[in-house]
Amino acid sequence: MIRFAPGLIASLFVLNASSALAQPASPSVALAKEGPFKIVVLAGEDSVNVIQQKTAVAPLIEVRDRNNVPVPGAMVTFAVQGGKAAAFQGGASTLTIATNAAGQAAATGFTPMTAGAVNISVSATVQGQVVTAAISQVNVLTAAEAAAAASGAGAGSGAGGGAGSGAGASGGAAGGGGLSATTLGIVGGIAAAGAVAGTQVLGGRPDTYTGMFALVPVMTFGTCTRQTRYSGTLVVEIDSSDGSVTGSASIESAREEFVSTTCPGQPPSLSNQWGMPDATVRGSESALSFEAADSVPAGDGSGPINRNYKFSGALSGTTITGTFELTWIHQVVAGARFTERQTVTLQKR
Repeated sequence: MIRFAPGLIASLFVLNASSALAQPASPSVALAKEGPFKIVVLAGEDSVNVIQQKTAVAPLIEVRDRNNVPVPGAMVTFAVQGGKAAAFQGGASTLTIATNAAGQAAATGFTPMTAGAVNISVSATVQGQVVTAAISQVNVLTAAEAAAAASGAGAGSGAGGGAGSGAGASGGAAGGGGLSATTLGIVGGIAAAGAVAGTQVLGGRPDTYTGMFALVPVMTFGTCTRQTRYSGTLVVEIDSSDGSVTGSASIESAREEFVSTTCPGQPPSLSNQWGMPDATVRGSESALSFEAADSVPAGDGSGPINRNYKFSGALSGTTITGTFELTWIHQVVAGARFTERQTVTLQKR
């Protein structure tokens, strides 16, 4: 069973009767002619977002060079084109961030606003060169509308379509919340500016597990140190079937607070951007995990900060126990980095 948003369980059918399984689509690539860099869209293409539930697949891209090596530190701009179909954090129509150590950039805080097609342009500036890509999505008002679209697609294919199943490995992996039609197999149409939606079936709600954490790392800046407290509530929502686990993870009530410093002068202002992009949970009940990454500007304007999040643990009864890890890397100040881990216990709500 695959879960992409609370209350949504996808069950997929492929229109081609000769195909037993829907084949995962390759990540979409936009490459400037004769250029040395390219943008690979990892998540968000052809996804269906539900406005009522405020669920969406946040665009996630990776910048690579001509040798297919990820490029960190590239400045990436996401922009919603034409109207107010969707918005980024704070209601903005554009978002500019730097790629992290893995060459990736995620448009966190992405929210569907109005029903219809959503067109997102992506541009990345690397060593004075600009490369672009485009991401297409569609918004529907309610989960019921998405289900109705799925029902219509199923009825239309009843005469000649064979049943199948499939799940892609890449689309929607880091964004969480929406339904990626490219990854899952495009099987039905929805009347919204010609956009296509993935067939889906609504099912029961996933199980939710929550647990608090507080990481208090010491960061070194040359000859001085600063201690900051990162805290919040880790929320994991999962479905399990035949021992396998799928779901999402997020952080609620995130707080960033200075504890102490030996550095001279006033500490820089906090970025107020502490949090974690929604992550996809995979694995089994005995070994479940998730990873996420983002990039934010430093509070003193000294350069981008890359953050990587990891969790690995196991479900036993009504409890998930595991290790939550945060890696913090300043891309300009040498040595300003840390990796902090904490054992976290999450109880079923």
